[in-house]
Amino acid sequence: MIGNDIKKLCQSISTNYYLKVLNLGMNKLGDNGVQQIANALKVNTGLHFVDLFDVEFADEGALALAEALLLNKTLLNLRLANTRIKPTGSAPLVK
Repeated sequence: MIGNDIKKLCQSISTNYYLKVLNLGMNKLGDNGVQQIANALKVNTGLHFVDLFDVEFADEGALALAEALLLNKTLLNLRLANTRIKPTGSAPLVK
């Protein structure tokens, strides 16, 4: 996904409470894309599972996700695997 695609997806995620599962695995979103997803998760009230396997993001994206998780009360599972998050970047996610 690139540029406008991720922006449009995030706009939809922000207002769609019917969508329960979102699989973005292997989309190479990077930190910028994950930050946009995190912003959408801050206001989404429907998603229960988000898969971010192998989307090639690092500490900046992890911090954005951690902030989103503090606000999102409906997300039950977040799959993070094969990322570039360093140990210091993962600390906010496990709080």
